[in-house]
Amino acid sequence: MQRPYGKPCDYWSIGVVTFILLSGSPPFFEDGTDNFGLFEQIKKCNYNFEVETWQQVSDEAKDFITKLLVADPAERYDFDQMLAHPWMTKDLTNGPTLTH
Repeated sequence: MQRPYGKPCDYWSIGVVTFILLSGSPPFFEDGTDNFGLFEQIKKCNYNFEVETWQQVSDEAKDFITKLLVADPAERYDFDQMLAHPWMTKDLTNGPTLTH
């Protein structure tokens, strides 16, 4: 018997949370109370990186999200793939520093 919830659901959630942390907004949004429209967006993975906020985000970070927000759980990145992704393995020790 197949369980309705497993690790691939958690990996999807990591994609959603990463999207929110980097942009300040959810990947799927519907004005009003049209839950059907919202569910269709989610099922079709209808999100984009077109708003101005995403201009400041690296292509590697966007690619990481696209590997997680995949409708088919079998095609979605797993834990090992996430850890090996270039965005996760990038050495930032000599990169820019944040200032206050």
